[in-house]
Amino acid sequence: MNSNFSRNPVLLIHGIFRKSGIFYKMSAYLRDLGWSVYTLDLAPHWGNASLEELAQQMVDYIDKNFAPEQPLDLVQIRRRLKPRLHKRSPPPRTEEKNVIPI
Repeated sequence: MNSNFSRNPVLLIHGIFRKSGIFYKMSAYLRDLGWSVYTLDLAPHWGNASLEELAQQMVDYIDKNFAPEQPLDLVQIRRRLKPRLHKRSPPPRTEEKNVIPI
């Protein structure tokens, strides 16, 4: 690994009917490559929470674990285990908590 290469921390987000344990192999692999990896369990995970509730849980987790100026990569697993990567640049923080800057 090139030690001059700076990597953003990675937040792995599971889909409905899943929990963060789905990422145990991916987390270990990314850590072995030098990434800082984070996961969270969205609750409830069985499909009866609104998207707004789940999004707020992500916002709260990000606010608690990362500095406002910290870039962050989000990886979301959706149907059929297709990973999606979202990159977040440090946005200006606002008091409005319903917006997830990606």
